[in-house]
Amino acid sequence: MTYIDPENCIDCGGCAPACPVGAIEPDYRLAADKKFWIDVNRKRAAETPVISARLVPLPGADARRLALGR
Repeated sequence: MTYIDPENCIDCGGCAPACPVGAIEPDYRLAADKKFWIDVNRKRAAETPVISARLVPLPGADARRLALGR
Protein backbone atom coordinates (compact mmCIF):
# COMPACT_ATOMS: atom_id res chain seq x y z
CA MET A 1 0.00 0.00 0.00
CA THR A 2 1.17 3.54 -0.71
CA TYR A 3 0.81 6.42 1.74
CA ILE A 4 0.92 10.18 1.22
CA ASP A 5 3.14 12.15 3.57
CA PRO A 6 0.92 14.96 4.89
CA GLU A 7 4.02 17.01 5.77
CA ASN A 8 5.09 17.09 2.11
CA CYS A 9 1.67 17.14 0.44
CA ILE A 10 0.87 20.49 -1.19
CA ASP A 11 -2.84 19.67 -1.64
CA CYS A 12 -2.65 19.94 -5.43
CA GLY A 13 -4.89 16.89 -5.93
CA GLY A 14 -2.60 15.44 -8.60
CA CYS A 15 -2.40 12.08 -6.88
CA ALA A 16 -6.17 11.44 -6.87
CA PRO A 17 -6.64 10.96 -10.64
CA ALA A 18 -3.30 9.11 -10.81
CA CYS A 19 -4.45 6.45 -8.34
CA PRO A 20 -5.46 3.41 -10.43
CA VAL A 21 -8.12 2.29 -7.94
CA GLY A 22 -9.58 5.64 -6.89
CA ALA A 23 -8.45 5.23 -3.29
CA ILE A 24 -7.33 8.83 -2.73
CA GLU A 25 -9.82 11.36 -1.39
CA PRO A 26 -9.28 14.70 0.33
CA ASP A 27 -9.82 14.45 4.09
CA TYR A 28 -12.84 16.77 3.96
CA ARG A 29 -14.66 14.29 1.68
CA LEU A 30 -14.20 11.27 3.94
CA ALA A 31 -17.24 9.79 5.63
CA ALA A 32 -17.11 9.82 9.43
CA ASP A 33 -16.41 6.06 9.56
CA LYS A 34 -13.37 6.52 7.28
CA LYS A 35 -11.69 9.40 9.16
CA PHE A 36 -9.46 6.97 11.10
CA TRP A 37 -7.53 6.47 7.82
CA ILE A 38 -6.11 9.99 8.18
CA ASP A 39 -4.11 8.91 11.25
CA VAL A 40 -3.23 5.54 9.70
CA ASN A 41 -1.89 7.32 6.61
CA ARG A 42 0.12 9.83 8.66
CA LYS A 43 1.73 7.07 10.76
CA ARG A 44 2.48 4.73 7.85
CA ALA A 45 3.83 7.53 5.63
CA ALA A 46 6.45 8.25 8.29
CA GLU A 47 7.41 4.56 8.52
CA THR A 48 7.63 3.59 4.85
CA PRO A 49 10.33 4.47 2.30
CA VAL A 50 9.70 7.11 -0.36
CA ILE A 51 8.87 5.70 -3.78
CA SER A 52 11.35 7.10 -6.29
CA ALA A 53 10.42 5.05 -9.37
CA ARG A 54 7.29 3.55 -10.89
CA LEU A 55 6.54 0.09 -9.52
CA VAL A 56 5.36 -2.89 -11.55
CA PRO A 57 1.59 -3.37 -10.98
CA LEU A 58 0.54 -6.35 -8.91
CA PRO A 59 -0.93 -9.38 -10.71
CA GLY A 60 -4.60 -8.73 -11.43
CA ALA A 61 -4.24 -4.94 -11.32
CA ASP A 62 -5.67 -4.43 -14.81
CA ALA A 63 -8.73 -6.56 -14.05
CA ARG A 64 -9.30 -4.68 -10.79
CA ARG A 65 -8.96 -1.32 -12.52
CA LEU A 66 -11.55 -2.36 -15.13
CA ALA A 67 -13.89 -3.63 -12.41
CA LEU A 68 -13.67 -0.22 -10.75
CA GLY A 69 -14.41 1.54 -14.04
CA ARG A 70 -11.03 3.25 -14.31
